[in-house]
Amino acid sequence: MYTHTYNILNLSKTGSLYGESEVITKVNFDLTASDGRTTVYLPNKELNFGKPEVGSFIDFDNLTEDKIRSWITGSHPVNLIFHSEITDKIKKKNNTIVSGSGLPWNS
Repeated sequence: MYTHTYNILNLSKTGSLYGESEVITKVNFDLTASDGRTTVYLPNKELNFGKPEVGSFIDFDNLTEDKIRSWITGSHPVNLIFHSEITDKIKKKNNTIVSGSGLPWNS
């Protein structure tokens, strides 16, 4: 299991869709993930949103960063969508052969 941090970069919206105006259709964000030992960075990720749930529409001017994050995690589970990319990056980072250099007696 990983912990995730999101940095929202941009929201794409439509003029009018599904009877609402300024509907969010896409979010771009940077994702930082950690397994508790190793942290990796996945820049400029993109997720598309479908039709808003009836009765849950929020006007664009009333959206918050926390609300967008909850949409990302609620409708697009990062552990499923980006799991293999996160796992591959963590494995690659942990399997680095060279971990430093120097002489132990000069420390």
